[in-house]
Amino acid sequence: MSYGHILALKKENHLKIETQFRPIIVVGDDLFAMAAFHRACQKYGADKVSIISSRPFEQNDLRWWGPSALRGTRNIEAVARFYPDLQVEKGVAPSVFYKDMKFRKFGGRSKSGALQFCETFYTDPRTEIDWNQLFPFLKEDGFLEGLNQARIDGNVSQVKKVEPEDLVEPVHFHVTCTQGITIQCTTLYWAQSPKEFLEHYAAKNELPIELVEYCDQTHAPLSLVVRFEFEEVLMEEKSTLFIPLSYTHEWGHFIGEFHTEENKQWAEFVTFMDPDQTNEEEVGRKIRILKRQLEKICEKFKTISYSEYIKIMDNTPSLILDKDCHEMWHKTFPHLKMVSVNAPIERLTAGEGRDEILPESIHFLARGLVSLAQHCQ
Repeated sequence: MSYGHILALKKENHLKIETQFRPIIVVGDDLFAMAAFHRACQKYGADKVSIISSRPFEQNDLRWWGPSALRGTRNIEAVARFYPDLQVEKGVAPSVFYKDMKFRKFGGRSKSGALQFCETFYTDPRTEIDWNQLFPFLKEDGFLEGLNQARIDGNVSQVKKVEPEDLVEPVHFHVTCTQGITIQCTTLYWAQSPKEFLEHYAAKNELPIELVEYCDQTHAPLSLVVRFEFEEVLMEEKSTLFIPLSYTHEWGHFIGEFHTEENKQWAEFVTFMDPDQTNEEEVGRKIRILKRQLEKICEKFKTISYSEYIKIMDNTPSLILDKDCHEMWHKTFPHLKMVSVNAPIERLTAGEGRDEILPESIHFLARGLVSLAQHCQ
């Protein structure tokens, strides 16, 4: 064992155990975590809200990573129920896949490679939306600074439900971090995957089987997102592009879009990876495949200048959330608010010329926005 490892163990063994009370705690580091934080501050006061994150928030966190994530009639209808003023440009362009040296539309004579995991979601035409309208804090001066000031540095290691002893400042949860701090809170906003909540929940064996099954359905691959920022326009293309990782193996696709701003252009591509096979070497290999494919598609890619950014996310949306158990979640955890792309949500009832929309038909960005509206009013 190296001297460095001995020092690290010594530091861990002498970790100071600390307990704090914060009325409102948010756990997460994506847009939905920030939105929950923002709304909680507005409702309860900024002095009562903290957010747990393993790293400081940066400017690059203040946006959605990956291709357009609002697609499909039901998803668009669900978002419109809660965000009626949101302008949605529908059907910007059909999704296309690359085969035999050209892009082809889905549904034609030519067949794409086998679609993996949730790739079918992206075959619906993309939309364009105003992110600042959905998340007003994105354009607020000082929001990022305030977010980091309220941040508690840590990785959650355990969540425990408790019965309150103080009626003035009731404690319903103990949230323990690996850094040795335990936060006692009245209300917990969980903006990570339900599977992570289950992994960290202290009394998981006491949970109703329906909730355990729901959490199991949110086990998903990691999302690898690659962003290119070009110094000039590379190609005029508005479709969502499916670029295969292999023509001989069923390895799935890189799915991406190009966006033009003035005389510059940026593009983002996502692919899904097995967590057990995700390492630096494998990530690098997949990115090299993407670049080689882009060189074939557009020779200009070889010479154009660009910046490159990489993000790996473990809260990948799931398409198989078929358990309508929102009421049981609320009954079991009345002071827990799950807000994410995989959060349990209430069915949207019929009325005023509208059809009922079942929870299992709402996915990706729409599910996150619906959960945000239902749990963070």
